Formats: sequence, C-alpha cells, structure tokens
Amino acid sequence: MSQSFFESKIFPIKVKGKVIILNRDSIESISADGDYAEIKTKDKKYVIRESLNKINRDISQHGFIRIHRSTIVNILSISELIFSNYGEIDVKLKNGDTYRVGRSYKENLKTKLNI
Repeated sequence: MSQSFFESKIFPIKVKGKVIILNRDSIESISADGDYAEIKTKDKKYVIRESLNKINRDISQHGFIRIHRSTIVNILSISELIFSNYGEIDVKLKNGDTYRVGRSYKENLKTKLNI
C-alpha cells in the first residue's frame, strides 16, 4: 500500500511515553480541555498535550470537521443535526454525545454536509 494510504488512515498520538497508532476512522470526536485534547474513540478516551489547532490541521482533510473552537468531530460519526428555534445547531453523534456548533462554524458545517 502507498504512503498516502497510511497517512490518511493513521493518527499517531503520544501518551505517557508511548506512541499509540489510532485508526482515524475509530476517532469519533476531539475536544479541547485547557492545554490538552481529549480524543474519544469507539473504545477509549486518550488525553494528549496538543492544541486543537494543530490537530485540526492534521486531520481536517480526512473526514473531520471543526464545529466549535473546542470541538472536532468525525463526519461519519454524526447521526443528526438538531436545529433550535434560536438558530443554534447541535450535532448528535451515533454514540449519543451531543455538541453545540459554534456560530462561526455553522456555515462550514452546512457546506460540508450539503445542507
């Protein structure tokens, strides 16, 4: 398999002196928590010391979208969008987690999802 295949499918993270190789498809969401990021997969949560901006640069071309200044989600993990009467949008993931879409991220989300 080509180098680009592996670059698009893996996401290495440093955790407690080790490098863990995650399959990008298993990542459901990434949330900022101060100087740390919490990566939530189907099976586990990982906390790494990395900025969401850097993670977003690395992962945004691989099926992920930033929906808030503190949240990135896997587009394939989205089960529904919930629109409020006040113009707010919530993203509900297949695992049941719900995240609010920030005002400045709404249009990009709608464009990526063709809605």
